[in-house]
Amino acid sequence: MFVKSVGFRNLISERSIWVWRIRASLLLSVLELMTGGLFVFYSITAFIVAVALLMVYFVLILFYLPSLYLNSMCYIKDDSVVVKKGVFTHKYSQIRFSDVQYCVISQGLIQKKYKVCSVCLMMAGSSEWVYELSLKDAYDIKLYVEKAGAIVSADNKTT
Repeated sequence: MFVKSVGFRNLISERSIWVWRIRASLLLSVLELMTGGLFVFYSITAFIVAVALLMVYFVLILFYLPSLYLNSMCYIKDDSVVVKKGVFTHKYSQIRFSDVQYCVISQGLIQKKYKVCSVCLMMAGSSEWVYELSLKDAYDIKLYVEKAGAIVSADNKTT
């Protein structure tokens, strides 16, 4: 095959848990601001909602996100990329590079700060997102897809 097996090194970045925690914190901030607006009219209800939001936040930060990181795995195998993810429901995908029609690498503000990105592998009729990969690993996956001949690069376009 054209790709050497990288082994079973997990490509999901160790920084991903921090990205997820920052996103959860930003969401909590917005929800708490909305609860503060509710406090003007219904103080007891707003207090109960605020306490419930804080409890959900701490469960999310302390239990769910670390578990999500431990149960998320992406690795390159001979001529495919294998993606395993999920905490409550587990999803396993093995995508051959030759089946991928297009590969998109995207990066948000928080991801830029932590030098991680998301990769979308688009195939005929479906797509698969792989979140929080390092930039090097994301470009390696894109390179393997290009080597498989699935993507025509901008330099080699035929008109």
